Amino acid sequence: MQDALAQLQNKHLPWFNRSYAYGLTLLLLIVLCMLYSLYPARRIPVILTMAPTMDKATERMSLSRACIFLARELVMSDGLPRMTVGEISGTLDAFIQRYEEADRAVRLGDKSIGIHVG
Repeated sequence: MQDALAQLQNKHLPWFNRSYAYGLTLLLLIVLCMLYSLYPARRIPVILTMAPTMDKATERMSLSRACIFLARELVMSDGLPRMTVGEISGTLDAFIQRYEEADRAVRLGDKSIGIHVG
């Protein structure tokens, strides 16, 4: 009688209360844990250099804007800027050099600042 009652109860259980659902969930959890532990192991160099790469990319963007501003001021040369033409061209040269270094670091990597993968 008790076996028949247990079978009847199991027959009317929702799918999420059955034993195969727990088994499949446990199997899925184990597979996901294995994938989670294996996948980042290959990507550690990229993960470690993400912050310095983003810093250099941000610096590259701000330097490009500064170079555009200074080149525009140099071309206009209307006497309104607070800098002389020589100061503007010297600053522009320095910014262009810093831009090229930042661009090279982002694209090719630079071990001196911690970017190992370009």
